Amino acid sequence: MSPQHRRISSLAATVVLACAVAQPAFADGTDLRSPDSRDAHRFVVVAPSSAVDLRSPDTADLASGRGTDNRPVVTIASPQGGFDWGDAGIGAGGALSLVLLGLGVVLMTSHRRRGVKPPRAVAH
Repeated sequence: MSPQHRRISSLAATVVLACAVAQPAFADGTDLRSPDSRDAHRFVVVAPSSAVDLRSPDTADLASGRGTDNRPVVTIASPQGGFDWGDAGIGAGGALSLVLLGLGVVLMTSHRRRGVKPPRAVAH
């Protein structure tokens, strides 16, 4: 058996053991549901046709009138008459990226011969 297979089989055995050990811990009656789910389960009304309310707890609370607040929501809107520094920063960043992109294109397309010197004429 290769070391890779040994690691996989030991990992699988660990997972199985952890599941076997963890299962009895929940058998003591601990309710692991969220508080909304527990509340919704207490207030479920079963119709004579055995219909179960399958809505989320928040939706069921809203439909039944529990937990609603009928106060009006007030929003204050201020006029946008000033200079927007966020837009200015975005514009400056875009301009800088265009300048750098143009500079890179110019440097890539310019052909300079460096290190190659023309032969000198020898005077006799």
